[in-house]
Amino acid sequence: MPRRFFVFDDPDRFVTGTVGRPGQRTFFLQARDGGRVTSVVLEKVQVAVLAERLGQLLGELDRRGVPGAHEAVEADLGDAELDLGPLDEPLIEAFRAGTLTLGWDGGTDRILVEA
Repeated sequence: MPRRFFVFDDPDRFVTGTVGRPGQRTFFLQARDGGRVTSVVLEKVQVAVLAERLGQLLGELDRRGVPGAHEAVEADLGDAELDLGPLDEPLIEAFRAGTLTLGWDGGTDRILVEA
């Protein structure tokens, strides 16, 4: 199967959310840029690990003095308004992620999430 690319350089929204009742939930990672929305199905453990590793990465970038990282760490710790809204609809599964990778692109000062 050919690889498909959904690139969001500066998304308006980047969230995880669920659909369904406990025990029967489907977990999603969703990015939105204007009217373009991509929803990717994840496993529950992938969501937990992504959140943990993003926190670790932001903390490390803050320790290294990377501009903007401190504000992101503060937002992660609750100094900013949390996005607790529902996932954007219509909820159309683009694909199911087998693996996730997380990285830092120092050339563009961006966190990269690849599913």
